[in-house]
Amino acid sequence: MFSNFYYFVQTCFLGIIEGITEFIPVSSTAHLIFLGKIIGFDSEESRVFEVFIQAGAMFSLLVFFREKIKDLVLGLIRLDSKQLLFFRNLLVSIIPTVLIGFCFISRIKDIFNYEIIISISLIIGGFIILIVENNYYSNNHRESSIYKISLKQALFIGLLQCLAMIPGVSRSGATIVAGIVIGLDRRNATEFSFMMAIPTIIGAAMYDIYSNMGLLSSKLCIGMSIGFIASFISAMCVVHIVIEFVANHSYKIFGWYRIIIGLLMLLMIMQ
Repeated sequence: MFSNFYYFVQTCFLGIIEGITEFIPVSSTAHLIFLGKIIGFDSEESRVFEVFIQAGAMFSLLVFFREKIKDLVLGLIRLDSKQLLFFRNLLVSIIPTVLIGFCFISRIKDIFNYEIIISISLIIGGFIILIVENNYYSNNHRESSIYKISLKQALFIGLLQCLAMIPGVSRSGATIVAGIVIGLDRRNATEFSFMMAIPTIIGAAMYDIYSNMGLLSSKLCIGMSIGFIASFISAMCVVHIVIEFVANHSYKIFGWYRIIIGLLMLLMIMQ
């Protein structure tokens, strides 16, 4: 009885961590893997859990962007040119991840076992964020409309999203930094990153569940449900704050955070 209770507390805790870290460039997967290891939530089943609860955070985006999604759907029905172009860009940005993920998903998942890769990814990603902030960002001549993103820009962001298949890279970090490098302002880089994340991560979660049906048990299903709800609620609490923060502040704090956490994780591994 106590072991089950502790297991469900673990899933709730990790769901909260997922919701908080999914939308900032610090790698939610890295945090789930290392914190899961610390609290004893580390098994083959935990990998399915980690992917599934990301969908909880994505459902919070469905709520947050409901007006934009509504406009997109109605625009597609009415063949509105602005919404058609936006849909095209979303589709193009998702295709690279779908293709690479489908072809190499089994090899990619093997990387989850190499904690040192996660730590190094955190550190390298931190330095990249600092470099981008110091050398690329300027408020002058930046695209300030999510509907004016070009096809090439969308494809570039989509290609950078593929890097997030390596744990520790951070999907939001890779795509937002890509958006900044190609000329978007912080708010629109963030909003486009989040919009393209909805189908990407929900699709990945559904595929992962389908591929691991044999691992599912009543206990795991309950745990995933708890984690999903906790992730959804915590993400709802932070998504607005994140967008407002990145629209008006530098990403350097996240760069330094990644470097410090990555170094601490390396020290843990070497002990």
